[in-house]
Amino acid sequence: MGDKSLGLSKKELSDPQIIALMVKHPDLLQRPIVIKGDKVVLARPAEEIIKII
Repeated sequence: MGDKSLGLSKKELSDPQIIALMVKHPDLLQRPIVIKGDKVVLARPAEEIIKII
C-alpha cells in the first residue's frame, strides 16, 4: 500500500497501522486499483489508468 499524498509506504506500516489509516481515510478503500511495477493508480474514473500504461 502506498499513498504519495499521505507519504506512506507498505514497508513502513504494520497491519494494525494500515487498518487504522483505512478507518481514518476511507478513500483508501476505493477500487479498482491498478498496479504496474512500482506504480499504483486508483482507476476511478477509468481514464486514470492511462497514467501508468
